Amino acid sequence: LTSQCQVLLNEIQTNGDDIVEIKNHGDMMVDISSYRLCSWPTYTTIGNMIVISGSTNLMPGALVVLSGHNMDDNDDELGLYLDNSWTNPASILDYVEWGSTGHTRSAVAQSAGIWSNGDFTEAAPMGTTLAWDGDGNSSANWTIGAEPSFGQENPNGGGGCEGVLGCIDSTACNYDSTADCDDESCTYPEEDYLDCNGECLVDLDEDGICDVCDTWESIVVDCECEFLDPNTYTVFFTNVDEDNCVIIEDCYCECFNDADEDGICDENEIEGCTDSAACNYNSEATDEDVTCLFPGDECDDGNPNTLSDVYLEDCSCSGTVGIEEVKTTISIYPNPTEGLIQIQTIETVLGVQVYDLAGRLVFESKNKTFNISSLPVGIYTLRIRTENGFALTRVSKI
Repeated sequence: LTSQCQVLLNEIQTNGDDIVEIKNHGDMMVDISSYRLCSWPTYTTIGNMIVISGSTNLMPGALVVLSGHNMDDNDDELGLYLDNSWTNPASILDYVEWGSTGHTRSAVAQSAGIWSNGDFTEAAPMGTTLAWDGDGNSSANWTIGAEPSFGQENPNGGGGCEGVLGCIDSTACNYDSTADCDDESCTYPEEDYLDCNGECLVDLDEDGICDVCDTWESIVVDCECEFLDPNTYTVFFTNVDEDNCVIIEDCYCECFNDADEDGICDENEIEGCTDSAACNYNSEATDEDVTCLFPGDECDDGNPNTLSDVYLEDCSCSGTVGIEEVKTTISIYPNPTEGLIQIQTIETVLGVQVYDLAGRLVFESKNKTFNISSLPVGIYTLRIRTENGFALTRVSKI
């Protein structure tokens, strides 16, 4: 027999609820969603019925319990068809009639060899069922007034499965490859986008949010890293906007060389002071070169008349006027003076510069003796250059 011929009616309840149980007696799975039930003039496609238990993807030995096909309690027929060729004996798979004989599809079932002329079974009393015993195609093989056993093997036979019980649906989470008979224990993922472990079937960006959209918009980003900076290359990755069903083929630029892993390529690094509190802070610097200078550190204010130049709190550089020692002994006379100044030293004097307290050059001479009488009264700094170096000293003009 073909797999279709092994799909048969197993139990029927017409009083109270109209319920039909179908069983697969074959050795392969059969999708019966397109099969039809006929109780003339009522026709129902199985895929449109309510599945109480089981599945219309009927595994070997499995049962499916359905409701949604109207039948008369006391006098009717029920034919199981492969398709809607109602008068074709090749399309009818199983048949039973109760209350009387000669119903509309009885002749088709007789032509198919699955029912006999004039045969019928009594109607089942309220709260009971018609249950097939699995041994033949006559009314004698249907038990009248059976206790409902939908979803289970008929206690009177029903072509019962002998062997190991278990889940025999290979798509189920608890599929048992050693089971021979389905025990209706199969379990399935909670959602169609999850696997049996509750994990996403599809999660392109691996963010733990399942990608469940039927259609997606795709956006491709071109970072042009090599064009913008030849010291970088492009790294591609996928980002998914699950809410708006958008797949973004994104990218970012990665350095070929980045020793300190700060995201700035070694070739693009700028050395300098990176401490914003320092007096010589460089806002463009990317690499600290340990050159930062702070208030109190030495500096050069550019004024040759000052010594001990340091950075002040406002980062300005300032020093104090004093005497710079050289390898020779120098003195000036008289001091204070009304104008005439004599430099006393055994060294050759190469030049003298006179600065006021504002650091301005106000007088110059190349002689050991010179006169500053033209200058206003005040304190002046003499910068004396000899062959051994420079000397700084102060003089008071009165």
